[in-house]
Amino acid sequence: MVKTQKLLYSEKTFAESQIKPKIIQGLKLYGVKYLTKVQEKALPAVFERQNLLLQASTGSGKSLIFIIAVLSRCDPSLKKLQGVIVSPTVELADQTVAVLKSIAVFLKFKVASVLKEDTDKKKKTSPEERNGQILSTTPKRCLLLINHGVLQPMFLKCLVFDEIDQLLSKGMSKHLLLILNKISDKTQKIFVSATMTKEVKELSENFLVDPLVVTTETDKNTSIDVNIKHYYVVVKGFLYKTNSIIEIHRQTPNKSTLVFCNSRESVMKCGKNLMNKDLKVALLHGKLDLSQRIRILSKFRKSEIEILVTTDMCSRGLDIAQTSLVIHFDLPGSIESYIHRAGRCGRFGRKGKSIIFVEQSHLNEFHIPTFKP
Repeated sequence: MVKTQKLLYSEKTFAESQIKPKIIQGLKLYGVKYLTKVQEKALPAVFERQNLLLQASTGSGKSLIFIIAVLSRCDPSLKKLQGVIVSPTVELADQTVAVLKSIAVFLKFKVASVLKEDTDKKKKTSPEERNGQILSTTPKRCLLLINHGVLQPMFLKCLVFDEIDQLLSKGMSKHLLLILNKISDKTQKIFVSATMTKEVKELSENFLVDPLVVTTETDKNTSIDVNIKHYYVVVKGFLYKTNSIIEIHRQTPNKSTLVFCNSRESVMKCGKNLMNKDLKVALLHGKLDLSQRIRILSKFRKSEIEILVTTDMCSRGLDIAQTSLVIHFDLPGSIESYIHRAGRCGRFGRKGKSIIFVEQSHLNEFHIPTFKP
């Protein structure tokens, strides 16, 4: 059974914290006023330049913590790369850049985006990377920039590993180790994770000197925001499932639906059927080139796409504020997978629905209500 954990806001506003006035102006423009409980616990470490190990559930405001940290530590007058945020995917890195630029709008930082192309093939550095003061990137790209002298450890003030549990589980641990071994102990390091795995703990013990540890972990990482309601629909075959998507989607007020499938083949089959129903549908999977994936996500954020059919590549980290409905076309492989899929809706106190399509034979596995329109 998936437990629920209420997303509690502090009574304290950002304006009452130690955050610099221009960052507070950016936060206000971004639409946030009150700190979450997690932010209230973690931000003191940011201001004290202390290392931080942060584990919290989706929608708890983790991203704003490290964005505030980077903007607070870096100096706009120093024309060197000073703040680096490392993410497991280009899509997540690109999203981070968008939030950074929104909040830093009153500051004079040059924020560099990760390259919108295959970073394994692109061995040269870009002018944007060479001139940037803050960079959101991927592990291989970060290592390349160190090796090319673009990222000089002596000038690096803040290093963030976002979704570090994913970075470690996707075979990127060797890149993280190479990066960390080149970085000074004087650099503030922030490890951010949705789950507190053995690997995350070990890496933290080896590389975080005297960190503040902030965790909201409960019941083996099966906590999720109470703003998300959970349902199932008993389905009988493929066509029944796609017709159910259409019916449920049409009842969704803001017409922003994420549909999760377990494979690219399932995405293609489901999406093809939906595209024949006069809906604004797009498909997103790992076989699309990077520029296509970025463009599709951008259109979905702008509500130019109503239904995005995707794999679990979109289940971690991506924050698409208007999404209020998640449909699990295929059963998630684990409770953790379900939690991260469901966590794409109901962001920052908004209401959301997560609906699983389930065959009759699997019903005894679920402890959530059936969906009733």
